[in-house]
Amino acid sequence: MVAAGVLAKSRGMVDEVFVERQQACIERFGLPVRWAELPVNAAAAAMKHDKKARAGTLKFILAEGMGRAVQRTDVTEDEVIAALDALK
Repeated sequence: MVAAGVLAKSRGMVDEVFVERQQACIERFGLPVRWAELPVNAAAAAMKHDKKARAGTLKFILAEGMGRAVQRTDVTEDEVIAALDALK
């Protein structure tokens, strides 16, 4: 969820305040928002084999604001890597 928020922000879909609120909410439930040792490239490669992937195309649910989300299939591998890297 944190990476999806970062990805949505990088696309101009949400602002920094949204991302900060999302992360604070996740933390309040005791869930991690960082993964210092995340193998970013391996994780990005593994995502291509996810059940939601079709013919190498990944589906992402990204926020467009509080309470609004859309499905996107036009996310590039570079965007995925940058979002995952932000978790470190």
